Amino acid sequence: MRYFEFALASNFSFLRGASHPEELMLQAAHIGLDGLGLSDRNSVAGVVRAHLIKREKELSLAYHPGARLVFADGTPDILAYPRDRPAWGRLCRLLTRGNLRAQKGDCILYLNDLIEHGEGLELLVMETSTRDCASSHLAKKSDGLASTPASSPRQQESLDPTRASTPKLRLIANRDERETSASTAHFLSRLRNAAL
Repeated sequence: MRYFEFALASNFSFLRGASHPEELMLQAAHIGLDGLGLSDRNSVAGVVRAHLIKREKELSLAYHPGARLVFADGTPDILAYPRDRPAWGRLCRLLTRGNLRAQKGDCILYLNDLIEHGEGLELLVMETSTRDCASSHLAKKSDGLASTPASSPRQQESLDPTRASTPKLRLIANRDERETSASTAHFLSRLRNAAL
């Protein structure tokens, strides 16, 4: 059976991923994965390291660099994988826009940012947003820091510890669907509906 791991986070997803990108590539090859998609949280910081080890060790597994887009407006997380160099440039501009809005270490993105920069990106919508979900390390109470209450029912569900923590993936639109769709409006409508 063939298996390709998407939604993989490295240690560049602070307090959410633990392994270095190089270690992830080597382990994926060791256990026989057909490929992996590295998607750190609002970052592409680890993708070069993973690419270099793949090339250096001549690993045969497929590698798709991308990013996990975490939005400030309650939109579910979206995995974004560029198909070509122009799409890579748009993804980097999207992340730069979010970084310029925030203090160092944060990234503030909105769904409209993705709609503006989404051409050429393969997108996977996750079940929920992880924007306000604290990892177990972040859940410790800290003096002077108050937790932000979840504003939407979807965010409240994502914070409920009794719900399963395994995210589900939904493919929004693949390349063929975007190329054959009647208009860009159709694609944007599907993206908005998936985010609701």
